[in-house]
Amino acid sequence: MSISSVSPVTQFLQAQKNEASAAATYAKTDILTHRDVSTFTQDASSITSADELMKNYSSLQVVLGAYGLGSISNQTALIKKLLTQDPSSSTSLAKSSGNAQWLAFADAFKTMGENGGTATTSPVTSDVISSVTTKYQETQYEQSKQNTKNGVGNALYFTRTMTDTTTLSGIMSDAKLMKVVETASGFDPDTFGALDYDQQ
Repeated sequence: MSISSVSPVTQFLQAQKNEASAAATYAKTDILTHRDVSTFTQDASSITSADELMKNYSSLQVVLGAYGLGSISNQTALIKKLLTQDPSSSTSLAKSSGNAQWLAFADAFKTMGENGGTATTSPVTSDVISSVTTKYQETQYEQSKQNTKNGVGNALYFTRTMTDTTTLSGIMSDAKLMKVVETASGFDPDTFGALDYDQQ
């Protein structure tokens, strides 16, 4: 067993400088990520409704993964609400939840949400495909074993996502952001997570 002589901070700085290119390389070499991205880019432009996206398991996993929502992939009612409600409406689940990830996801597919879950043309334009693919590759790269064992993946995620999160509830609704904040502040995430919301 060998011990790396490169500190996690150095690893993070190197990874952050080249993350886009490293993520693209990782996506080409990781069989599952490569397959998922290929399937998504092939199918995405034909998706015009929430139902079509939800029935296309592979594309849905890529889209959810790109927005850090892989954990809700089995919560079909939640996903459907996010895709079929106008995210700019104060009564929409995405807007009223204060969850930055839900809102970013709903905003990306707002053409569907504004029309109750359907669109006359696919909301998955070439720009959306490119954005989702890049985000998915970065997410998969950040979750890879080489980056999770020392916290580098979470730190990369934090620096990439924090600029879009402007509220306390936005930070608290994102488990990875919270873990970085807790760790950087000197708190044990397990102990801190046991506190009630107001105490946190």
